[in-house]
Amino acid sequence: MIQPSAAVSPVGTAARRYTVAEQELVQSLGWLLVMRWFAGAGVLAATFVTASLLHLPVPSRPLYAMGLIILGYNVALAWRLRGLQRDMPESMGAYEVFAREQIALDWLAMTILVALSGGVESPAIIFFLFHISIAALLLPHTRGFIYVALAPVLVTIVALLNYFDIIPHVSPFGTSHRRDTVYVGSVLFFFTSGCYVMAYFCTAIARRLRRREQ
Repeated sequence: MIQPSAAVSPVGTAARRYTVAEQELVQSLGWLLVMRWFAGAGVLAATFVTASLLHLPVPSRPLYAMGLIILGYNVALAWRLRGLQRDMPESMGAYEVFAREQIALDWLAMTILVALSGGVESPAIIFFLFHISIAALLLPHTRGFIYVALAPVLVTIVALLNYFDIIPHVSPFGTSHRRDTVYVGSVLFFFTSGCYVMAYFCTAIARRLRRREQ
């Protein structure tokens, strides 16, 4: 396991002076790996509690599989980070691409987890906001907002697939609201609003930090 402190900071290894934002990007990559170990284990633990202890009607096998997949691709990401630290410790572009790849994989996993745990009724939707804050703080302004725009699109796609019964809908808490247009529309509206508000404040903080270094 790579600890956050293991992410090699490029400071002192290159001729030019790296900004605080660039240092934070490199150091945060290891931190994301550590958080993902907890996330994968959390999916496995939450599935066990909901399916085996609370006996809620959730697809336990696909959820267990997703927990293992998250842990599996985290192993691959940890291996790749070690390669970047060894072969390209000064390439900020490579680290930025790697950060985007991590976030993209996590969002794909999150979308599947949301679909498996209730769609727009899933309590897991809230975790998109954490990745929005990470993307907005670590990535350049325009690229961070690409992820912000993508999150509501992914959740809307899941909602539509559930609405038209293209994918099976899971109702862990009883009555399903997947065809209640007022409910679905309200969830999507407030979720989208929350995404953009979160991104606005995070990008404002990131811009202020970068401006002070200029």
